[in-house]
Amino acid sequence: MRDRGPIGAGRIRTKCCLHEGLDSEIVIATTADGRSFFVKDWKFRPLAGFTDVHRMTAAGKLGYIVKTDGTLYSFSLDRNNNPSVPVQVKGMSGIVDVSMSGGHVLALRRDGTLFAQGSNDFGQLGNGTM
Repeated sequence: MRDRGPIGAGRIRTKCCLHEGLDSEIVIATTADGRSFFVKDWKFRPLAGFTDVHRMTAAGKLGYIVKTDGTLYSFSLDRNNNPSVPVQVKGMSGIVDVSMSGGHVLALRRDGTLFAQGSNDFGQLGNGTM
């Protein structure tokens, strides 16, 4: 893992760790009963031990999971496209939605606070800097 910089909004700031290996595609899915799956060689496989999933997003080899309790997790695929154990993103609670594209991630908290993290080449973090 490597530190990708601050994640935060307003006075709330924390650090988020992302996984190495963003060089290929992954697909993730959630079933109605909260189970999560990843695709390897176009065959769905369960993401070990992960249930109660509310939302998921993925880009490259990185994925984020929001559980029904509002906690946020990240995971990645290794060189052989095997998933890592999802790691809880510390300091992120009450999350209801997550989205990512390319090099940035957006997480929405239940109270309406929007967190942005990652690349800011085109001002996509919305903090007035580039």
